[in-house]
Amino acid sequence: MVGLPGNVAGVVLAVLLQATVAPTANVVLWAAFAAGVFSARIALGFAFRRRAAQAEDLTRWEHRYLATSFASGVIWALYGTFLFPYGGPNHETAGVIIMVGLAAGGVSTLSASRRAYLLYMLPTLLPLLVYFATGTGTSHWVLFTGVLVYIVFLAGASRNMHESIVEGFQRRFALDALVADLTQAQEKTNAANAHLSQVLTEQTAILEAATVGIAQVRAGVVEKCNPRMHELLGYAPEAMLNATLAGLGVLAQADEAARIEAALAAGQRHEGDHELVRRDGSRFWCHIKATPIDAAAPAKGAIWVFVDVQERIEADRRIRHLAHHDPLTGLPNRILLRDRLAMALAQARRNELLVCLLLIDLDRFKAINDRHGHDAGDAVLVEVGRRIAHCVREEDTVARLGGDEFVVVLGGLRSRDHCGGIAQKLIAALSMPIEHRGTLLSVGASVGIAVFPDDAGDADALMRCADAAMYRMKVGSAGGFCYFAEAVPRPPS
Repeated sequence: MVGLPGNVAGVVLAVLLQATVAPTANVVLWAAFAAGVFSARIALGFAFRRRAAQAEDLTRWEHRYLATSFASGVIWALYGTFLFPYGGPNHETAGVIIMVGLAAGGVSTLSASRRAYLLYMLPTLLPLLVYFATGTGTSHWVLFTGVLVYIVFLAGASRNMHESIVEGFQRRFALDALVADLTQAQEKTNAANAHLSQVLTEQTAILEAATVGIAQVRAGVVEKCNPRMHELLGYAPEAMLNATLAGLGVLAQADEAARIEAALAAGQRHEGDHELVRRDGSRFWCHIKATPIDAAAPAKGAIWVFVDVQERIEADRRIRHLAHHDPLTGLPNRILLRDRLAMALAQARRNELLVCLLLIDLDRFKAINDRHGHDAGDAVLVEVGRRIAHCVREEDTVARLGGDEFVVVLGGLRSRDHCGGIAQKLIAALSMPIEHRGTLLSVGASVGIAVFPDDAGDADALMRCADAAMYRMKVGSAGGFCYFAEAVPRPPS
């Protein structure tokens, strides 16, 4: 309905102007035609508003709009043809003013579509050209020329207006698109920030709930750590932050921190068990896994993970101890004895020294077990092991083979006579009564002695020689010692 009010006003003025000079039938028919066109334009406008939201082909609506624009121009073409010739110069002048004014007004109202404006403007003004061209007199030719120039001017003005409108819409659409892009970018940014905030919240919760110590370290300085880290090392949070691991003395071996830092500085990761020192000085073992945040840029720092493995280390130690020691007395068992004996023999070969092996078998032990029970027997074995260990040097080996048999390995000797002195000392110590729950228990010992390299050249042969010597001692008269090389056992002195 763009430009409709101006056209209605023009029709009203034209009717008033021509009503007294033109035939009434012409005026009525022309006004009826104009009313029909205006009604069609109004109906078209309402129909478009009702259906604009639907996904319809806008080309059809454009064609309808062009048709009504052309029909509006035809209104004034009919006016210039059937009503304009009536009346004098004053009527002509008034009619020209109405048509020229409407054509000029259409520049601003219809130039959004150049075709719509030309379909309106040309039918409106062409009858004036024809009328003035067919007239006589100089004034008609002047008016003809003026209208022709005016048509060209309006066409140019319409083109400029159209370009301005198009440029304005393009700028508006560009601005709308820019605003939409910025809004979308802002929404994405807000969503990303919300997601990042959620991720940071989750990571903080995970970090604080972790059962392992976690620290972010840059250039050896602790920048961030979780509560479990404080618990492991016994430091307050403020004492840990911005402190160096070396300065805190966390690693028991000072050079280990420098070695780990060197690996991280080279973009390498480190993983291994290390002994750490708490604030109170107590020590414990941790499995440390240090990983660069960016291997290509080690200066960004690294993430250190500390896993308390003290219980595992202690369990491993207990397992290794049980694998090589007698569970009752805590003395080395047969496996560890063989290793110790092999080492003593190898050292003796290098230094041309002697190794003495004493095989000890307890006397009257079975009677104690039968009369007083296995608890008493176990107590006797534990005390026997303690007394034997007390009689020898710290570097010597005392082992329990099983049952009531014990072995002593004396290494680094220069004289075999030293073996006899130790045997006498052992027999004397074991002959002393052992108290168990208010009862004195008495045992003795028979000792077989074999000497390397005099009696045997390897560990197995040396054990057999000591066993044979001990057997001779038991068969003869228990409670003494016997050298393998001697036929007669020696009683205790």
